[in-house]
Amino acid sequence: MIIRQRKALPWLLSGLIGMGLAGCANAPQTKTAPQWLTQPPQNSQFVYGVGSAPVSENFPRAYQVAESNGNGQIAQQLQAEVVQSTETQTRHSMTSEGQNFERVNQLFTQVKTQPLAVTYIRNQERYQDERYVYALQALDRYAAMADLEQQVQSLDQRLFASAATLPNQEQIHESHWRTYFGWIALFAERQDLVEKYQLYAQAPFQSPSDDRIQNQQVLLAKAVAQLSFATEDTALAAALTQMGLQVSLGNQAFFQIRSRQEPTQKQQDKRFYQFLDGEISVMARTGQQGHMTIAARGIGSQQQQAQIKAQQNWGEKGATEIFAWLTQ
Repeated sequence: MIIRQRKALPWLLSGLIGMGLAGCANAPQTKTAPQWLTQPPQNSQFVYGVGSAPVSENFPRAYQVAESNGNGQIAQQLQAEVVQSTETQTRHSMTSEGQNFERVNQLFTQVKTQPLAVTYIRNQERYQDERYVYALQALDRYAAMADLEQQVQSLDQRLFASAATLPNQEQIHESHWRTYFGWIALFAERQDLVEKYQLYAQAPFQSPSDDRIQNQQVLLAKAVAQLSFATEDTALAAALTQMGLQVSLGNQAFFQIRSRQEPTQKQQDKRFYQFLDGEISVMARTGQQGHMTIAARGIGSQQQQAQIKAQQNWGEKGATEIFAWLTQ
């Protein structure tokens, strides 16, 4: 496995972690070079970073930059995570029997990062010599972990309460399709919180609710597979499949989709422009309907290239609108 170390100078990271939340101007200052300048403290609760900035007439600003750079050192220590996961790609082809969509799973490794919240960072000490000012910054890992753990638990209760509205959790109830699709955003939010927790803990997240959550995720996967979509719009079908939704053929699908496009072309400065304006309508087997107005476009050096890009843009926008309707 290859670990790609994140390379970024502290002052480049400062914009991401916020210069506006620098430490208190009344933090203690020492006259002799402190040990933390070359050897930051070692503590399981805190992650330390030392930042510096050139001395200037505006001392508050100089210390603000030093603290921000110290925050950047903390970010460098925490943000390089090696994540191995499975990416699903969609291959689309036409056969004599209609459209064919094949989902291919590919294992890959990447370095994944989460934004560092300065809420948990405080300035502990400052020091100044003739040329530079220095700041010792400390991130309270335990406070961050406790806060995120509480947020995950609160989100779990929302998921369990939603599941409790179903007649039972042994089978899929089509009339409750909005309940199932509503879980998608909640699970995505939960995953984001878990990743942030693991950033601060540098360890896997574990919860007493993990088994119930996994069972509910399995139920959601079954619901998404059963509540499929049928459409003759190949670009839209590919985009829906890429989002993880199930696309099938014929009247057996739970959702029937109709698309109407009005294409227009334009050429200017050796560039081709393809515009697609139209509507997408969705009807559920249980009677609910959704209608979306879509405006897509594609630009290319050749007309065919512009048309292909316009169709891709149409599919992506249509899938996004349909997903919003499903989860509203």
